[in-house]
Amino acid sequence: MPNTFRTAANALFLSVSAAAVTLPATAVAQTLSADPQFAQFAPSNELAAGRIDYSIWSEAMRSVVVPMGPSLRETPGT
Repeated sequence: MPNTFRTAANALFLSVSAAAVTLPATAVAQTLSADPQFAQFAPSNELAAGRIDYSIWSEAMRSVVVPMGPSLRETPGT
């Protein structure tokens, strides 16, 4: 019985996933725009005004990564 349930659950998941993949982008956009809660996630042709600043990560990497120079490509001794 558990295998039957698992098979049915997998079939349902695959059919729902296939339906979601085959939806046209305009239908998704209309669905998202219709619900004000999800309107901010609707695709648009506007470019974002903000930029992501990665300088803090560059600073962290400079303090964490140890420069070792180029590899000598030698195998370790026995």
